[in-house]
Amino acid sequence: MHLKIPNIYDSGKSLANITGAEKTVSMVSIMREDILKTLIAISSKAEKKGNVPRKVSASSVYNIINAIYKLKSAEFWHIVKESGEYTLDAFKILLALMEENFVKRIGREFTLSTKGKQAAESIGLVAKSAKCNMCTGKTIIIDILSEIRDEFEKICSKRPRLKVEYDQAPILPSDALSRVAFMIERGDVSGKDIIVLGDDDLVSVALALTELPNRIVVLDIDEELIKFIREHLSTASIKAEALTYDLRYPLPDDLRDSFDVFFTDPPDTTLGLILFLSRGAEALIKEEKVRACGYFCMTHADAPIDRWYKIEKTLLEMGFVITDIIRDFNTYYDLSVETEDYIKEGILEKIPPPTKPWYVSSLIRIEGHGKISPAIKGTFFDEKVYDYLHW
Repeated sequence: MHLKIPNIYDSGKSLANITGAEKTVSMVSIMREDILKTLIAISSKAEKKGNVPRKVSASSVYNIINAIYKLKSAEFWHIVKESGEYTLDAFKILLALMEENFVKRIGREFTLSTKGKQAAESIGLVAKSAKCNMCTGKTIIIDILSEIRDEFEKICSKRPRLKVEYDQAPILPSDALSRVAFMIERGDVSGKDIIVLGDDDLVSVALALTELPNRIVVLDIDEELIKFIREHLSTASIKAEALTYDLRYPLPDDLRDSFDVFFTDPPDTTLGLILFLSRGAEALIKEEKVRACGYFCMTHADAPIDRWYKIEKTLLEMGFVITDIIRDFNTYYDLSVETEDYIKEGILEKIPPPTKPWYVSSLIRIEGHGKISPAIKGTFFDEKVYDYLHW
């Protein structure tokens, strides 16, 4: 059964006895009800697509239509980016929308059909973006770091090769500087002791170049990367060290309860996020009158809303509150889409790889409130740390 575009005159409800403003309100209410029914029907159809069982929200269908309407025509991966939806859900929805003739495919790209455009217009979607052109939505610009930008980008160009076994996926050098600029703006750099947990983005190097922190410690399992970072920290005018370390083990005693700030960009799995955040919690000062803080990054593309709920709930249980979430703050490059979850869902059978960077994550700042306590304590060896389909 194919779905009709919502039409206020197809509702079967009589408006003959309603006039003026009342009529307008009633027409809008009927249209909204019919649109919602259509979105729910498409979401139900989408759940049957692909290979990985998932519940799909009508709100997600709305967001996919909205993204395509804004982009006009785009590759699948950029529809995921614009919509902020989980990649597997976006794939299922796109298949359902094409089957119902709301979306058509032209080469590598997807666009709304006439029927889809009519639906978007009846919803009242806005085609123009309200995102700030100066900061691209980051809320800050990196002019304050212009003196170190060229040097940092030169260092980044010489970084060691990526190692997929460690889930490495660096961000654009300008975004690493944006992280530091945001931290400076929030008062989390000058005179602070900062620990970086995993650092293929070289945030520790950018921090050291500012000469603002009191102390920097970076931990990473990649020995080659640590050697590279150590070489560049050795010339810093501040206390800085880089240590090869496996975060599946608790932090060494001399690094616990010692830092004002932690920064990490963990695997976007449920257990990966909780593990890295727990090590961050171990590192922070536990002084009652000091509100130590942490930063981490999390995507929508690989972390569905139920994972966000789990992580936010865990943060509260650990004694943290979220103070800032800036969407699409980080853009990653050299990212392979040949991942186990995408392959299992069947995405790569129908969707070609992206032609330009598309994978983004939010920057999230958390602050201690009361007693900070890690969710994972002790040694933690669990193969699901890198399982993106484990909830």
